[in-house]
Amino acid sequence: MDRRRTLLGLLAVPFSAITSALAGTPLEAVLRKGSYECHSKTVPSGVPLTVAVKRVADVEDAKLVRRGEDLVIVDFYASDDDKRQRRQKSAGKQTYVISSVTGKDIVSSEHLNCTGSVFVGRAEGGRQLAFLTHQDPTEVLYENRSRFAEDFVSSLDEFLGSIERDTLAYGFFGGNYFHAMTGGKGSRSSQATLYSEHYVDSIILLAEMAHKHIPWLEPVVIVGPNLRPSPVHFRFQTQKRKLQVVTEEDLPSGFTVCRFPEYLKKLEKRVL
Repeated sequence: MDRRRTLLGLLAVPFSAITSALAGTPLEAVLRKGSYECHSKTVPSGVPLTVAVKRVADVEDAKLVRRGEDLVIVDFYASDDDKRQRRQKSAGKQTYVISSVTGKDIVSSEHLNCTGSVFVGRAEGGRQLAFLTHQDPTEVLYENRSRFAEDFVSSLDEFLGSIERDTLAYGFFGGNYFHAMTGGKGSRSSQATLYSEHYVDSIILLAEMAHKHIPWLEPVVIVGPNLRPSPVHFRFQTQKRKLQVVTEEDLPSGFTVCRFPEYLKKLEKRVL
């Protein structure tokens, strides 16, 4: 792929059906801090994913994990042994992590340039089940693309076999945009361009893989990328179908999702 193409040019791929679907995703509210609901356009009256945004300095209970809690940890930096013990899929440290299908809350911390995805649905007995991914865009786009696709589809198939499909919701979150890491090769502006392209490409890849197996439900970007060099932390409260977002910075308005093409245009012009 020609890395010099504009962001909007990146959307001009055979995957036009998915990008068109992303374009129509509505949002009930867009807030710098607070809560909002995210619906897929194809199921506007279905059970939504709820997003709650909190800032560490402003909220006393912003901690994602409390001592003694029984939950699932998706640790991007964990050893291979730790991930195997948790029955999680990965290609190695700091590549990607895919959680097991679970009814417990799932915590995924320290997203810098990493993206994430979450899938949730109700099992026959009424309990909500979910799984979550945390991945470095460059790993899933290049070196470990085939392995990630295999692991992702395997987890998705297991999940779909465990739930009532009309209760399904899913979405993508995290990522980084216009943040040039210090110490990298090339100018800061060229690094920033690569980060932005990796973000767009990886979101399109995730949406494409998901939509092949869930063609009746359009993709949703539930939380946009980080625009500042600080980590963002996520906890998915599975039984509440709620994604809790904890950030160390004030959130720019563009952090929350909006209609996708307009969203990309704003990101390209750096007006968020």
